[in-house]
Amino acid sequence: MTAGTTIVAISRQKGSGGAHIGQVVAERRGMRFVDGGLLRDASEYLLVHDPNLEKVKERIGTWWDTMAGALAMGGMSGLGMLPVDTMQEAESARLERRIIEEMAGHHSAVIVGRGAGHVLKGRPGVLRVFVHAPEAWRIDRVAERSGVNQAKARDVVRESDRDRAGFMRALTGTDWTDARQYDLAIDAASTGLELAADIVLQLVPLAQATPPR
Repeated sequence: MTAGTTIVAISRQKGSGGAHIGQVVAERRGMRFVDGGLLRDASEYLLVHDPNLEKVKERIGTWWDTMAGALAMGGMSGLGMLPVDTMQEAESARLERRIIEEMAGHHSAVIVGRGAGHVLKGRPGVLRVFVHAPEAWRIDRVAERSGVNQAKARDVVRESDRDRAGFMRALTGTDWTDARQYDLAIDAASTGLELAADIVLQLVPLAQATPPR
């Protein structure tokens, strides 16, 4: 990483612990942590600072009513369930891109999900991380954390994998699990979550981060 590092963009498989790793990195480096609240917080920021988003202002009420439900069901991954008549797919993708780029331009942050690493590809100071793990390990973790049985956890993991694969194909035309698309790929089952976080932390020195504002 260079001295200009400001963003850690984490892509992760469901149940791999990517969000936990991101939280640890953000806390220890004094960076913002952005996941489920990304679109709400950043869209409000954009509406204040960008006069070119008047159409978003007009639709933000209806859009957020649906967005809140999607986030409640699955965080950022729940956005894949937004109905087309609430916000056209292209407009939604454009807004998400603007939000991620705006965050990256103004704050040191750990951004988890929504293809942030691909949106910011080629931008200086961005570390793109992919957190993965064997399916069985992820199913066990989801079952334990969610209090559901193995069959339900398996369905959740596989549905998430399909949704995220489809989202990334639409966004980039590539296979999201291809490690060559990232600066760092970590098998959380092999390292454990804390060591995985430590590996990322070694690439993001404290002096490079700026406190949240």
